[in-house]
This record gives sequence, C-alpha cells and structure tokens, in this order.
Amino acid sequence: MNTLTFVWALTVVSTEIHIDHPFFEYKLDSYLKWFSFIFVWGYCSGVGGLAGHELIHKKEKIHKFFGTFAFSKFLYSHFFMEHISGHHKKVATPEDPATPTKGDNLYYFVTRSVILGFHETWQRENERVNLLYLS
Repeated sequence: MNTLTFVWALTVVSTEIHIDHPFFEYKLDSYLKWFSFIFVWGYCSGVGGLAGHELIHKKEKIHKFFGTFAFSKFLYSHFFMEHISGHHKKVATPEDPATPTKGDNLYYFVTRSVILGFHETWQRENERVNLLYLS
C-alpha cells in the first residue's frame, strides 16, 4: 500500500505525469492543499520509517523483510545491513556515520551519514561475499 501512495504522491506533485483516472485528479492548487499534502505525506513517511526501523530489530525474517521494504520506497533498503552490522557495533563513536560529531550542522550530518552508510555497507558486503567465495 505504501508503494501505491508513493506513486500517487509523485503524480500529484508532477507537472509531467498525467494518468486519466479520478484517483489521480487531485491537484495542489492552494497553499492549504500544499501544506496538508506535505504534512500528511511527511507524517506517513515518518511513521513508515519508524515502523521499518522497529521491524528490523525483530527476530522473525518476515518482520525483517517488511522492515527493509519500508525503507526501499525511498531507496534506503541497505538500512537493515547498515543499522545492525554497522551502527549497533559502532554506536556513539567517531567511526559511526549515524552518530553526529559535536558541531556538525544538520545538512552536513545527514549527507555524511547517508553517503558513508552506503559506502560502509558496500564494503562490508564485498568482504562478506569474498569470504563466501574464497572459502
């Protein structure tokens, strides 16, 4: 369902995409509609991310799957591997990209966290795969 609402949201804000169906006819033609749309979409995305975060901590594989799926809609599906294998092992240390250092502004921290999170997950997975095939 989240993926369908994501597609709907993209069509609402797009000036290029037009789908001839009443479901996709909603247009943001006032400040109140824009504010409502941004608030509701941001809230739903936040709840999805929070729920996904909690699900990846569960033991059952089906929960981990749906937790990862919640992050895949905004191209952050590596979060499961990074959060468990990286952040939990290095939390609150300078080596943890998900822990801001004193004096970091928000934009620098988020950029650093996202880029290094991808990079470190990629490195760990390369090492894991190499160990599997070299053994």
